[in-house]
Amino acid sequence: MAKEKSKAEKKQKLQWHPAFAAALEMELLENKDDLEFEREHNLNRKPLLIDCLVIKKKKDVVIKNEIGKFFRKHNIIEYKSARDSLSIDDVAKTQGYAHLYKAYGESINAVKFDEVSVTLIRESKPVGLFNILKKTATRYQIPTRGYII
Repeated sequence: MAKEKSKAEKKQKLQWHPAFAAALEMELLENKDDLEFEREHNLNRKPLLIDCLVIKKKKDVVIKNEIGKFFRKHNIIEYKSARDSLSIDDVAKTQGYAHLYKAYGESINAVKFDEVSVTLIRESKPVGLFNILKKTATRYQIPTRGYII
């Protein structure tokens, strides 16, 4: 019977997040009126879905289409219709998809950062967004690292 209990104890997963969150709140107690705490904040109301994922089967294949000429191995594509806006938040969301896709690979580092591309497609050029991206890159001296703006 002692063996059964130790197996059951091993199967039981300790929940560290509530204790951590409580300790964090205690550490920041001096500023409790200035802060708002949310434990395990949901990022979305429904499952996150990538509009389109294109995976190159072979590394050396050259994609002949204009859209795919800069594809890497894993290609995340977000499509916005003519009625949809394309804002800086859409860019951030799509980059977030790329990070989550990379993080949830079959094993640690199964998907390499330099093997992932992100493409946003819209019928017309989002001039306002492009201006924000250019200003941000200039202001913070961010190298474009292959981004096409």
